[in-house]
Amino acid sequence: MAGAALLYFVFCFGDYAFQILRYPIEWDAAEGLALFQLDHAGRGVSVYGDPEQEPLFIANYPPLYVWSGLAVSKLTGGGLLPLRLVSLAAALGTALLIGLGAWRAGARPVWALVSGLLFLSGPYAGWWLPLARVDSLALFLLVLAFFWADRRPMLSALALVAATYTRQTAVLGAVGVAIWYLQGRRFRELLLFSGVAIGVAGAALALLQWSSGGWFWHHVVTLNANRFYPTDAVRYLGGFLATMAGAALVTIGAAAARAPWLRREPLGLLIVPGLLNGLLSGKIGAAVNYFLPLQAALALTGALALSWLSDRFRATALPLALALASVLQMVLWGPFDGAFDGPPESNRAAIAELEARIEEQGGPFFLERHVSFALAAGQPVEYLPMPYKMLELSDSPIDVSAFHRDLESGRYAWLMVRRGTEGVGEFLDPGSQALIQSHYRPIGVWTIQDSDRTLKRYNIVVRQ
Repeated sequence: MAGAALLYFVFCFGDYAFQILRYPIEWDAAEGLALFQLDHAGRGVSVYGDPEQEPLFIANYPPLYVWSGLAVSKLTGGGLLPLRLVSLAAALGTALLIGLGAWRAGARPVWALVSGLLFLSGPYAGWWLPLARVDSLALFLLVLAFFWADRRPMLSALALVAATYTRQTAVLGAVGVAIWYLQGRRFRELLLFSGVAIGVAGAALALLQWSSGGWFWHHVVTLNANRFYPTDAVRYLGGFLATMAGAALVTIGAAAARAPWLRREPLGLLIVPGLLNGLLSGKIGAAVNYFLPLQAALALTGALALSWLSDRFRATALPLALALASVLQMVLWGPFDGAFDGPPESNRAAIAELEARIEEQGGPFFLERHVSFALAAGQPVEYLPMPYKMLELSDSPIDVSAFHRDLESGRYAWLMVRRGTEGVGEFLDPGSQALIQSHYRPIGVWTIQDSDRTLKRYNIVVRQ
């Protein structure tokens, strides 16, 4: 029964991933950020410039994911598909590495298989895996760093650097790898790992800083230094652990009993960056994607603990009961709660409506999100991937006067902005809202269901 339920969740994930691959526009708003970077990279243009100048873009993440998507786009063409294919391949690669790690640590083949499937089917964070976001590729490279740590410290260091230049918080993996070497008193490997990682990461940073005119660090670090709310981190962590309670409990039990695989498999220490990433989820702009490393870690350690308990007690009742408990916990957050629900069919009518409006209105125009429409239409466009209102809460807010001048001068023939309490742009700064009210008039409202399963309304306004 537990196995059938687990396979059902894996099927739900596969069906969801197929829907995402076929969806023509952003399902998650941040997919537009990666698409915008991919479009610029394809034209040889860097987005790591002055964020207060055109194209008014804040590149939140390092470039490795976009570069990977650019390579795939040579075979598939542009758009979101190559980025999503990279994410899906990385997710499947992570599941494979988790299974291999469990088997290498001594788990029976069936439990090694369970570990990979448990990772893919975890609904609380698995929703992110096939999206055109940096998360899946960064996780794969992080897991690869741990997978290689035992016998290939140099390759492990290179994988960790690659993960960090995909998503910044992957650097926390260095803590787990260091603990692995220290607990085995393998100081030579630790020095080699540290030297390669620091040297390569430093050289890459210097190159990116130089090529961006000194703006790269400002984009990926300074403008990401948002406020932190501990209560949000606790809420996210509690919700996540509720879905993986079975895996967490058997992991704690095995650790208390000093299970031998804890000392012989470096992937067991993936739980260290997993917990550290989870604690960062209280940062403004964070979400449950911060728990992907923890989901991978608990999928591995939970399956290893079940395998060890099965061998230790020579019985199947206990591990099967715990596996069933884990699956039942997942049901609470799984497809019955919409965790793997893809885009609704009603969105396709909304997509056709906006495509027709773009063709009718022409350009240049401004979109607060859904940049895929603009790129497909080949129209001049400005795109705001991170709301300026959110940046005002950052420790390093940026100057939006250039955008204000564009609004006042009539640069845009029309705009599509998120509808807020004042009926203008909920996520635009107050100055931009006032300028839109005084220089533009509304001609309609565009509605679409977003990835959080709520209806989002956007005002369409034209120059008066």
